Amino acid sequence: MRIFTEAEAIQYTKDQKFFALDAELICKNIQEEADSEGMINLVYRIYDLFTGKSVIFKQSMPRMLAVVQQKGAEYAPEMPLDRLSTEIKMLTFLRSIDADIVPEVYLVDYERGISLMEDLSHLDLMRFTMKDGVTYPAFGTRIGTVLAQLHFLTSRYALCDADREKLMDYFGSSAWDRVDDFFLERCPLATPYIQMENSCDALRARTMATPKIQSLLKHLSEVFRSRVCLVHNDVHTSNVLIDQNEIKLIDSELAGFSAPYVDLGRLSGSFITNYIANLYRTDQPLETRAKMQAYDVQMLSDIFNAYKLTLQKLGAAYDVQEDLTPFYTEIVRDTLLYATGWTMIKVASDVYLSPDAACVTDPQTIAAMQLKASELAEDVWMHIESYSVVEDFIATLADYFQIV
Repeated sequence: MRIFTEAEAIQYTKDQKFFALDAELICKNIQEEADSEGMINLVYRIYDLFTGKSVIFKQSMPRMLAVVQQKGAEYAPEMPLDRLSTEIKMLTFLRSIDADIVPEVYLVDYERGISLMEDLSHLDLMRFTMKDGVTYPAFGTRIGTVLAQLHFLTSRYALCDADREKLMDYFGSSAWDRVDDFFLERCPLATPYIQMENSCDALRARTMATPKIQSLLKHLSEVFRSRVCLVHNDVHTSNVLIDQNEIKLIDSELAGFSAPYVDLGRLSGSFITNYIANLYRTDQPLETRAKMQAYDVQMLSDIFNAYKLTLQKLGAAYDVQEDLTPFYTEIVRDTLLYATGWTMIKVASDVYLSPDAACVTDPQTIAAMQLKASELAEDVWMHIESYSVVEDFIATLADYFQIV
């Protein structure tokens, strides 16, 4: 696939009559801006200097663009190009649940892998503003409610088998299982793929040799492929554009039928990573770090409690006779396994390093942070049966992980 240059992208929007042919347009590569974290696709912001009209030009890439740029094409996994179709379908579906939770789509060109979407540059990328100490109190309840609706309404509790099969076929992307493959290959508790500091060597040698850890990793993969419900498949704070009044969920191109923990786990991992990074950051005052840790805990609580409440309401509305408590408990446990494993990845010294963890720069402190994340993951995985609600996990954070 030929990658569009900035000039070609400008001309494309004019050819599509989104802008006038004589419009004076500016094109910026979103990946080059300091507050973006583009991982996969080519994204331009194109705007008219005189009218203020603007659009996001997005072109699907055959390989993860950030990995190509940082490590070379040979290290970048191939990504199926039917992702664009999946993204548009998922944005449409999410809009039917919450009309304001996703960006508007103006044009889709499947042949070239191009979409023109609503410009959300007035919003902030959540992970980066959280790194700077900004909080969004309404986020947890809103996103927990949306995810519960998405998962329940596409599950066996709301749809008959025939309708679920039709929906599965409709969302039959060839990219949906890439996230599972990624985690199976890179979970630092069970595999040596991700490089971590030497401080973690003894713990990782222990966990890699522990049958329970390997069994739980296999369990997560089996549940991932059990096709419980439709999932976004890439929900984390780098895919949330936000301010105090708006929340937009973006980049749904990996969507497919999987398990609820996939969405809740990546999202929870964002807040756990931020919590642990604030144990060791020295670029922020103690008061700010403590405030962010309190916020991280509150978001975990809000997400799960809104999710549980929405499940209960939907269960009653759909006259579900089955007790949903075991279903919810399994979601909590699988989410915590996945989230703590992802946290290890996000604090590791690799291309996947989270922006908040990247604020820790002293080698000895990095080693301590990675060990702390690894200790948390090991504790959760080895005692997962003791976790039934999110408050159990929050108690673990409060007992063992305090600001130093």
